[in-house]
Amino acid sequence: MRRLQLTILIQRELLQFNGDGWLYQFGRLSRTGSDGNPIIWANILESGQVVFGADPHTFVPPITPALMRAALEREIGYLRTELVTKRTSVWRSRAAYRRYAALTACRILYTLETGRVAPKRTAAAWALRRLPSVHRAIVRRAIARPPGTRRLPLGPVRGLLEHVERRLGTAAVAPERHAS
Repeated sequence: MRRLQLTILIQRELLQFNGDGWLYQFGRLSRTGSDGNPIIWANILESGQVVFGADPHTFVPPITPALMRAALEREIGYLRTELVTKRTSVWRSRAAYRRYAALTACRILYTLETGRVAPKRTAAAWALRRLPSVHRAIVRRAIARPPGTRRLPLGPVRGLLEHVERRLGTAAVAPERHAS
């Protein structure tokens, strides 16, 4: 089974924090806020298909390394809030969110090193070859199929998030590299 995810970019809302947006995912269409996220823009520019409206290349702004770094820092901050600092988070105990957090952390590393945005599973496979050995087991568990069969312990997920935060603090975002 292949999943369909549809993101609707609203041109006049694109650069606004808390702007309007729509997302079709897991069989549901829902209204979402926008955080002016260049990670989503890069993903759409790289792999998206236009169903209706203008080609996003005509209105998505240039994604600079500084803009991408800010987005990566915001993304890791969201994960840290839900899994580390917010003790009452409803997401903290959900296996699917822990898996999402581990895979998202891998994608953050991938983007930091390559300047590109890849699917989370692709980024996780890439990260397995580069992460310190202490973090590889949690990534392997996160990419295991079927996803619900292996619960991810919170401690190793937090450790992975902390590693990614340290990398973000010391490395520059690579300029985007296109495949040859």
